[in-house]
Amino acid sequence: MEPLPVHIFRAYDVRGLAPDEITPAVAQRIGRAYGRLIEERFDLRRVVVGRDNRPTSPALHAALIDGVRGAGLDVIDIGEAPSPLLYYAAADWGAGGVSVTASHNPTRYNGFKLLERAGIPLSPDEIQEVRARADQDVSPEHWPTGRGGLRRRDPMASYLALLEQRFPLLRPLRIAVDPGNGVATLTGPPALRRIGARVTAINSASNGGCPDHPLDPAHPESIAALGAHLLSEHADIGFGWDGDGDRLSVVDELGMHHNADAVLAVLARDLLRRRPGARILVDVKMSLTAIDTIEAAGGRVCMGPTGHSLIKRRMRDSRDAPSADRPAFLLAGEGTGHFYFAEDYFGLDDAVYAACALARIVAESGGPASALFENLPVYVTSPEFTIPCPDARKHEIAAAIGAYFRPRHPVLTVDGARVDFGDGWAVIRASNTSPALSVRLEARSAAAYAGIRDAVLRALHSHPELESPEAALADVSNGGEVGRG
Repeated sequence: MEPLPVHIFRAYDVRGLAPDEITPAVAQRIGRAYGRLIEERFDLRRVVVGRDNRPTSPALHAALIDGVRGAGLDVIDIGEAPSPLLYYAAADWGAGGVSVTASHNPTRYNGFKLLERAGIPLSPDEIQEVRARADQDVSPEHWPTGRGGLRRRDPMASYLALLEQRFPLLRPLRIAVDPGNGVATLTGPPALRRIGARVTAINSASNGGCPDHPLDPAHPESIAALGAHLLSEHADIGFGWDGDGDRLSVVDELGMHHNADAVLAVLARDLLRRRPGARILVDVKMSLTAIDTIEAAGGRVCMGPTGHSLIKRRMRDSRDAPSADRPAFLLAGEGTGHFYFAEDYFGLDDAVYAACALARIVAESGGPASALFENLPVYVTSPEFTIPCPDARKHEIAAAIGAYFRPRHPVLTVDGARVDFGDGWAVIRASNTSPALSVRLEARSAAAYAGIRDAVLRALHSHPELESPEAALADVSNGGEVGRG
């Protein structure tokens, strides 16, 4: 059989163009290889399978199920479902799991999020092992005759009941939502209504083939649509979700968008009132807005690599082996809008769960949503810049830039290089999803920001394969409005 395209096997998942690279035949081979791996490695014999609503998802979903059953494992099919609902079902039912989705990527992409135990994604090495096994597989006509079973099951009732029990609103709120025509429309509006909100929605028809705006809820077009709807409906807060419901965007009652850094700060302050001294995990791109707020509230911040699979593993490991000086993480967040909850939950990312938690915080505060963000520290911060860089060189260059700065500045190397300049920081890391370097800058003043940008540009210029880093790092900061978008 032909080897599968190497580049579709990413650090966190399998993802590529569909149906050009991700075909039903590819899905079938991946399903069988994945099934054999999780049975041998994790002693799992059941797999929960769900999908988003992209036009290519039904055929890939069916072929993936056929492959898993061909490996002799039983499949629990939950049909069309957000990825976090599948994570919940897999963790609750003690099964493996596969979500057929390309998350926030455009609809011409599709792929597979592959889970081991407790809703935890396979590691990067395990994803590569799936590829190797799929490449070595034989044609389906030569598969063993024993096949796993198949049944349908719906986790929605128990999931909504959990949210209703956990986040009842102390006062009614009017909440504007934008599921972006994705599968979060199946869980987001019903969950908010169950906890006591009055919900007004746009782009709520499930239409993965022709969404009304980009599937990334933090895209300016998505933010503008949600903000305009919120203001027209006089809502108290607004929530936007990506294509598979694992990323959250937040707009307050004034129509102001708040970055994930600020949202994590609000979630963390609320947690620390109940759990003083809690440990909170952040990724290397996280702003000082969140870090300083957490530490001021008595929390303990730990920084780790970017990526939902890596963060969930860190949370799981801390839960399985806590100690007096290193208790389990109870909350985590990424600058991409992923939020992870482990206080009486599975340590999984869930943007609908996060929205319900924020709604409860607003209701309990007695004031407007904007007041929760007013007193957060404000810095000059950049968006996440992307600089094209060959895949074969991106990790080496990120490490070299860390070494360049280390004689003069502290450098954290858990994921690329996060350089501490004293009055700000810069992250230079290899992208896990494309042939590129990812760069983000932040400083306590505009002058410090300019100095950090110039220092990073000097380091980048020492690598001639990086074309036009000045253009990539165009001086586009938010003018000190990190907490307010």
